[in-house]
Amino acid sequence: MAAAHSRQFAVGSRPAAGSPGIGNTRLAGLHPSVLADGESISVREDARRRPAALQTGISNARPLVAALPPCVLRSRHATLGTPLCTLLLLALVVVLAAAGCHREPEGLPQPPPPPKLVSQDPWRLTIREPGPARAYLGNGYLGVSASQEGWARDGEETLPGFLSGYYVGESFAPGPDWAAPVITVNGRRLSPDGAREYEQTLDLSRGLLQTRYRQARRPGVLVEATLFPARHDPYLGVLQVSLTPERHCTLTVDPAFTARPEVAAVTQDRMTIPGQASMPLPAGPIRLRKGETLTLTRYAGVCHRRDAADRQGGLARRSVEAAVGLGFPEVLRRHTAAWEKLWERDIAIAGDPRVQQVVNAFRYYLLASVREDVADSVPPMGLSSSIYQGHIFWDADVWVFPALVPQYPELARSLVEYRYRTLPAARENARRQGLPGADYVWQSAAIGRENAPGDFARGRHVTAGVALAQWQYYLWTGDREWLRTRGYPVLRDTADCWAGRADLNQAAGRYEIRGVMGPDETRGPVDNNAWTNSMAQLNLQLAARAAEILGERPDPRWAEVARKLWIPFDKAAGRYRQCDGADGRAKQADCELILYPRRLAMPPEVAARTYDFYRRSVIRTGPAMTFSIHAIIAAQLGRPQEAAECFRESSEPFLVAPYHLFSERRTNARRTCFVTGLAGSLQAILYGFAGLEPTEAGLRAHPLLPRGWTGLRVTGIRWRGESRAVVVK
Repeated sequence: MAAAHSRQFAVGSRPAAGSPGIGNTRLAGLHPSVLADGESISVREDARRRPAALQTGISNARPLVAALPPCVLRSRHATLGTPLCTLLLLALVVVLAAAGCHREPEGLPQPPPPPKLVSQDPWRLTIREPGPARAYLGNGYLGVSASQEGWARDGEETLPGFLSGYYVGESFAPGPDWAAPVITVNGRRLSPDGAREYEQTLDLSRGLLQTRYRQARRPGVLVEATLFPARHDPYLGVLQVSLTPERHCTLTVDPAFTARPEVAAVTQDRMTIPGQASMPLPAGPIRLRKGETLTLTRYAGVCHRRDAADRQGGLARRSVEAAVGLGFPEVLRRHTAAWEKLWERDIAIAGDPRVQQVVNAFRYYLLASVREDVADSVPPMGLSSSIYQGHIFWDADVWVFPALVPQYPELARSLVEYRYRTLPAARENARRQGLPGADYVWQSAAIGRENAPGDFARGRHVTAGVALAQWQYYLWTGDREWLRTRGYPVLRDTADCWAGRADLNQAAGRYEIRGVMGPDETRGPVDNNAWTNSMAQLNLQLAARAAEILGERPDPRWAEVARKLWIPFDKAAGRYRQCDGADGRAKQADCELILYPRRLAMPPEVAARTYDFYRRSVIRTGPAMTFSIHAIIAAQLGRPQEAAECFRESSEPFLVAPYHLFSERRTNARRTCFVTGLAGSLQAILYGFAGLEPTEAGLRAHPLLPRGWTGLRVTGIRWRGESRAVVVK
C-alpha cells in the first residue's frame, strides 16, 4: 500500500545528462519531480491550465510520449509472397482505410443491437434484457467467452475458450469446452429467448458473470448461473447453474465436453437438491417437482500437458478434487479474495463516472489475460480469440507490458520471460540472415520462430521493443540477479544483431538501417525508419549500460554504432522525419514513437513540431492506439483539451456494448477483446495523465489532468519493492 502521508515535490536540479534514451533522458531543460521511497505525490492543479500553471512547483516541461499501434493489416495474409503482391495489397488497405470502415451493402439484414447497459456502478455491469451480448472472462491461464445464456454457449454455437500458450502447430487453438453444457427442459434446449425477469451482471471486482432469468415457455424454469475461471487456481474453471421450475418437469444435461490434444481436462459435475446430499450428476433424465431447485456445479480442471510434470493430467485432477472438497462457497471466496488483492492497486478517476467504469473494464480484461509464474506472452486478443493465430507481436512488449509493469510487475514478468525462453529461436533467426546475436521475429508462437509472410517479416523494430521491455522491467524492479541471468543476455544479443545489421555510409559518416518495415506498414519497406533506428540506438545503449551495471565489458562497437546511427531529421522544417523519402499520409502513428516510448532527447519545440506534423498526417479512421499516443503527447505538451479529445477517440469508437469490450476495428466486432488497444488507453492514463517516467535515478511523475476530469489517483505503484501513489486534484 502507498504511504499514508503525501507531500508536494519541489523542482530539483536537472539530472546530469546521460546517454540518450537510457531511461533518464527527456526534453532538454526538463526538471521532473521524483517520487521518493515510501511516499506518494499529491498534485493540485487547474485541469484547464498548461503545466506552467501548476501550483505544486513541479516542472511543467514534460517528456513527450507516443506509442505504437499494431497494424490493422498485420501478417495474416499468407499469400504476401512477392513485392508486387505486397504493394497491391498495401495500396488497397490505404484506399479502404481512407474511406473509413467497412460498410455492409444496403438492404442486407443487420444484426440486432446488443442490450443496453443499465448500471452506472463502476464495477458491476448489468443488462436487463437478453440479446447478442458477449462477455470475456479469464484468470490469466484460462479464458472463456459467454453469451446471454450465462455460459459458453449461444444457441447451437459453442463459444471457444483458450489456454495461455496452447498452440497446435503454430496456431492458437481452442481448449476444451468446459463451460458449454447443453441443458434441456422437457426435451427442449434451455434458452433465454423472450425470458422474463432477465438480468445479467459482469462483476469486474469479483471476476465472474451472473445470469438470472425465468424461461418464457412452460414450465417457466427460473435459471440462475454463475461462471468464472478461478483466479486463485489457474487450472480451475467453475460453472454453477440452479434451475427451479414452476411446474413438474424433466431435465437432461449433456456435458458437451470436448477433449483437445496435449491438454489434460478433468471435470466433476455435482448435483444438489434441497434435503439431499451432493451427488454426481446422473447420466439420464432428472425429474423435478414444482418449486424444487436443482443446482448443478461443474468443476473443470484444464492444464496444458507441458505445465504438468506427470503429463497424465494429475495437476488438472488435483485442482478439481480440491475444489470439490472445499465446496462452491469456499471456492468462490478464494477466487474473490484473489481478485480483491489485485484491486488493492487502483486507478481512480474523479469527474467522469463513465470513463471510470470503462477503465475498470479495461483493467479487468488486461489482468484476465496474463498470469504470474509462467513464460507466456499476451496475444493481441488476450485469451478471448484466436485471431492472428494468437501469435505474439510487438504489441506485447511495447503496448501490453508498459500498461502492466507499474502496478503488476509480477504479472509483467511473464512477458519478458517469454522473450528469454524464445531467445534461442531469435539467435537462429539472426543466424539465418547472416547476422550475429539475436533477432526476434515479427510474429511468433510457442517456440519463437517466424510466422510472418513476405515483407511483414521486415518489421525489425520488434527486436528493439523486446530490449526496451527487458530494461523497463529492470528499472521498475531493480532486480540485478534477473538482469544478470535473464535481461542482459537478451540486451547483449539484440545489441550484437543491430551492430551487425547497421551499414556504414562512409560518404555521410554515419550508420544506416535499410529495407525495414516501420510501424506504418502501408509504406512497405523503407530506409532509415526513424522509430526503428532510434530504437536500435537505444538497444545498443541499454546493452552497454547493463554491462556496466553488471561489471561486464561492453562491446565497443555498440557505442560506435549508436553514436553514428542516422535518425532522419529535416533541418529546414526543424523536425524529425519518418524515414528517407517523401512524407505522406500514414495509416497510424510512426515517427511520433521516437517521443514515447523512445523518449528521444530533443528540444521541446522540435518535439512539438514533430508531433504536430505527424498528427495531421495520420488518417482519422486509423487504429485506436494512434489516438492513445496522441493523448499522451498532448498531455505532456500541456494541452489538456487535446489530451481529453484524443483519449476519448482512443476508446469510444472501439467500445463494444454492453460490457465495454474493445474492438480492433470501428465496426465493433463483438466476439473479441483487443487487449493491445485497451492497453494503449491505460498507458495514456499511466504515462500521460499521471506522467510516470521510470529512470535509473528514480521514479518521476509529470502529471496533467485532461479537461473534464477533476481528479486522478493511481495507487499501488510498485517501484523496486516499495509502493508509490500519484494523486492529482
